[in-house]
Amino acid sequence: KYFVKAHGWFEDDRRLYIAMDFCENGDLATQIIQQGPMKESEARDIVWQILQGVKAMHENGFALRDLKPAVCTVRPEHLNICDFGLSKRSLGDNTYTSAIKGTPGYLAPELLTRDGQTANPYPCDMWCLGEIAYNLLTGQSVFRDLQSLLMYHMGHQEFPARALLDRVGNSTDSDAFTFVTALMKSDPKDRLTAGRAGGHRWM
Repeated sequence: KYFVKAHGWFEDDRRLYIAMDFCENGDLATQIIQQGPMKESEARDIVWQILQGVKAMHENGFALRDLKPAVCTVRPEHLNICDFGLSKRSLGDNTYTSAIKGTPGYLAPELLTRDGQTANPYPCDMWCLGEIAYNLLTGQSVFRDLQSLLMYHMGHQEFPARALLDRVGNSTDSDAFTFVTALMKSDPKDRLTAGRAGGHRWM
């Protein structure tokens, strides 16, 4: 339900073709650009659907490693995650990445450090879910560049909360605010897991 289904494949001398579900409404990244900030109820529904896909992957030993709006396709009834090019089968909570993976703008901060190649991929996925939630609610990215992200990770910069607070009632106690910030903790060990995120009040 939460993933684009592949129905078959064929090839010619030049290309490999994969027949997949038709997602007539494009991807979530395009929708954000066209629509701008969403109502909190709309953003929550989208995040919930993405979370279910991430949770299913993690429970089955896979980490996506490149979660972003562009890999979430929009269909009339629900969203699907569609691009698994960087996903990896893991062997438990102590499985780490072997190389830095992901898209600038949706990178967990630990991937930018010297220890990036040993980062646990599950918290990286959860960071990206927080980025998506922030993006849906505000219409903008959390950090303006990778340097700002690294400064936050090193404790030299506060979490850029202003744009998010403006959209969720200007309260750090709001469910939406605590959900996003719990996913975007600088220390990956402090972030919500997929299972715990589903039990958060905002969900």
